[in-house]
Amino acid sequence: MQDLVNIGVCETPEEALATALQVGRHLTGVDAMLGAVTNDGGSYTMRAAENVVGDGLLGITISGGIGLGGRVLGERRPVGVDDYTTETTISGHYKQLVREAGLHGIACVAAGVVGGPGVLLYGAMNDAAAPGDRATETLERVAEVAALSLHRLAERRRSIDLEVLRERQRIAFALHDSVAQMLFAIGVSAQQSQRERDPDVLARALSEIEATAAGARAELRDVFARLSEPLPGLALDAVLEAEARLFRQQSGCHVVVTGDGEPRVLTDLAQALMVDVAREGLRNACKHGDARIAVVHVGYEADGVTLTVQAEGLRAVSGFTRPQSGFAAGSGLDILVRRAEQLGGGLSLSVGEQGAAVLRLELP
Repeated sequence: MQDLVNIGVCETPEEALATALQVGRHLTGVDAMLGAVTNDGGSYTMRAAENVVGDGLLGITISGGIGLGGRVLGERRPVGVDDYTTETTISGHYKQLVREAGLHGIACVAAGVVGGPGVLLYGAMNDAAAPGDRATETLERVAEVAALSLHRLAERRRSIDLEVLRERQRIAFALHDSVAQMLFAIGVSAQQSQRERDPDVLARALSEIEATAAGARAELRDVFARLSEPLPGLALDAVLEAEARLFRQQSGCHVVVTGDGEPRVLTDLAQALMVDVAREGLRNACKHGDARIAVVHVGYEADGVTLTVQAEGLRAVSGFTRPQSGFAAGSGLDILVRRAEQLGGGLSLSVGEQGAAVLRLELP
């Protein structure tokens, strides 16, 4: 179901939850939606609302025994009430806020991933009637996809944080093994020099101190240069993620950036070409095929790197879907082909029978 796919391809937790509320409201026909996500302490905080009057419910905390969500957590099953404001089986912590929001009939569902974030979704009606069983089942599906999307985003964030930590550790060990030892040697030489009376010996000692200090400065410059550079492979990933977000805002097409292999630093020319190919592929996918979802994939291999842009529903357009006869002279793809060849690589486009298109860049 395309609506559920839209949740899974979001690029930030905030976007994933907001999209889940929009999709949930669209699929169930409820008047309003609310979404809460687990905190580090295990409780839930209301993070987003869709078509809810005011923002009084945003930021509230839900845990076992607190409100309708607390009841769902305690009973471990979806629960619906015809009128939240008068329901006697739930606590009264937030009844006044719900009343001020103009909500009455509400169904709440929970979903989560082991070791990942949990999600509470609320489907609400302006009238005193809870959403039906079918709507509640749909909300459960939406909540499950939202939890998986949040889990994916959290894992990606953790992998980046882990790489940052590893790089810091590498730098710390490098400093300890080189600069720290040099500074120790300088200190020892300085102490010995204070007791030295022979001018020639003292001059040699000072020369050694000067040479060691120069070496330490060089080591520090190298470390500072490494600190000022993006992590290997992260610069391209960050640029592609930014391009994906911008493209989605401009076109409405959902773009997912994926990758495999061990990331490494690319030349400026190679990285610029990969970004330009991604842009051109996405533009063509929407312009010629009205694509609503696309995937940009970077593959690091032993002897090169590849970038593919895949989009569904690409209609046949002269000069774009017939790579076997070459791209139109002077077109964006034709220029990119020439740039790829200059770097010893190649650019190709294949289109399946159903219109699924794959633009593939290969560089050595």
